[in-house]
Amino acid sequence: MSKTKMLTIVFACILFSSSVASAQIRTVLVSPVPGDPIASGTNLRNALANIPSPSSTNHWSPKIEPGIYQLQGTALLVRSLGRY
Repeated sequence: MSKTKMLTIVFACILFSSSVASAQIRTVLVSPVPGDPIASGTNLRNALANIPSPSSTNHWSPKIEPGIYQLQGTALLVRSLGRY
């Protein structure tokens, strides 16, 4: 294999791997506080509020573990966390 062809293949692999890395999805895990639904709800609100602004290369996926999350009668607003 010629050096030019090998360099082209290596360069293509680097380009492909950098574009794949930029589209990674970050996950925010929210766990309930055992025996305290109000603290669980507070943790959920804080976790969603602390997610940075998403963009086409900055995707976020909240994962909420099973449990009771008391939101104290107010709605939970969830913004768009990026497009896939």
